[in-house]
Amino acid sequence: MRKLLLLSLLLFTCFGNAQSQVKLLSMEEIQVGADTCYARALHVDSTGLYMGSSNGRLYVYDLMKKQLIQEFGKDEMAEIRDLHRSEQGMITMKSGATGRLMSVQRGAVNYIDTFILDSVFLDVLDISAHGIGVMMGDPVGGYFSLYCTHDYGKSWSSMKYMIPAPEGEFGYAASGSTLKMLNDTSFVFVTGGSKSVFYKVNFTKGEYVKLSYSSTQMPFEQGEGSGAFSMVQISDSNYVVVGGNYTNPGNGKKSCYVTNDLGKTWEPADKMPKGYRSCVVYDAANEVLYCSGRNGIDYSQDGGKHWKSLTKEAAFTLTLWEGKLYGTSLNGKVKIFTIKVV
Repeated sequence: MRKLLLLSLLLFTCFGNAQSQVKLLSMEEIQVGADTCYARALHVDSTGLYMGSSNGRLYVYDLMKKQLIQEFGKDEMAEIRDLHRSEQGMITMKSGATGRLMSVQRGAVNYIDTFILDSVFLDVLDISAHGIGVMMGDPVGGYFSLYCTHDYGKSWSSMKYMIPAPEGEFGYAASGSTLKMLNDTSFVFVTGGSKSVFYKVNFTKGEYVKLSYSSTQMPFEQGEGSGAFSMVQISDSNYVVVGGNYTNPGNGKKSCYVTNDLGKTWEPADKMPKGYRSCVVYDAANEVLYCSGRNGIDYSQDGGKHWKSLTKEAAFTLTLWEGKLYGTSLNGKVKIFTIKVV
């Protein structure tokens, strides 16, 4: 019996230590954009760092040479809130009184202006590996503004007037992470405001778009400025959603919820993040979640049930690449966090 107790204690100790070994080794800050801008759109891969900023510019930064190598855009693209990069090129999305898109392919820039985006505040887009994607904007006329593409974002068609939006319910353009393509015929998205809702949508496209959906309310705080601001997929049916109230950024109450059944039911985190959070990402290799907000970055090693503070450095949006965590900041800067997970 004594040996069994000692073994149990040893296993518990080892497990507990394993769950606490996320270490911030260093933080580097680089100047990517103009010192008058901030960014909520960020992508990093082997070709460089791509940042869509509030001044309408898409910055391309060489991480090896530590220098800006290209800049695209103009003032009319102000408030870029999301971007998607693939081998086909890049699409950036402008939010504002009227939506607009900018396509960059092999250095050539094309601005996508279409009447279907008139008077629409765009929130998020996502495109599958086969070039099929969906973009969501705030409700117009009582319905969510939804658009689809079948050519990597070069052209878009309307899916509007299909999913009704209760008064006061809308999306957030906080970090380009409130909509996720599941495959070429389905996607999920989350909302906030008067209600925070998880929508699962199936669609097909022939001459006309055919669409069906299911929805479940999430128990975030209700009201303007509150709700779901970001989600990440861990497995086919497991999602973590973060948010809160951006007008009260230090209050972490009701800032994270988890589903293990594709949105049918939601459970609150047992230990919430330290405040309102605008972005959440998942390091699948190390099974670690990171979420960020105005008062810092937190991490979770148990699927979002318990969160610990990583740093008090703020970040609007996050992305991961080769063991480093990247976060956008004020004044055109990006913070690079070197993290060790053991």
